[in-house]
Amino acid sequence: MSPTFSKKVPIDFFAGKMETFLTCRALAAFLREKTLEKTIADALEESSLQAIHKALATPNTFSDIRLLLKELPKILSLDYPVVEDIRKACLWILPQIKLLMQRNANKAETLGAWRDFTEFDYLLDLVKTFDDYVHI
Repeated sequence: MSPTFSKKVPIDFFAGKMETFLTCRALAAFLREKTLEKTIADALEESSLQAIHKALATPNTFSDIRLLLKELPKILSLDYPVVEDIRKACLWILPQIKLLMQRNANKAETLGAWRDFTEFDYLLDLVKTFDDYVHI
């Protein structure tokens, strides 16, 4: 994670590393709860969140985005400034993914593809609602 602390790291460094950054965030949260001093764990978690945000600006695979969306409710509940940037990026990404899923569901004509497609409505509502909930 140390390269993510530098502002001079080129954006292409973050490409293809979403799973790694999500794992680092989860590990920092675990360490904060179990062993590590809170300030150190917070710095590690915030760094991993910043890396996640930067990774969203690079090409991602569908599986990377799915991993992020699975962790999104936990991420949105965190109190770091970068969380708002991640939420805004997801508001932009989710409709595009939903459109892609709709095209694939129409081609595939399978229940699994349709179920995945409808799941994105829930996630988009979650991201939109979370902003209202946090600022009440």
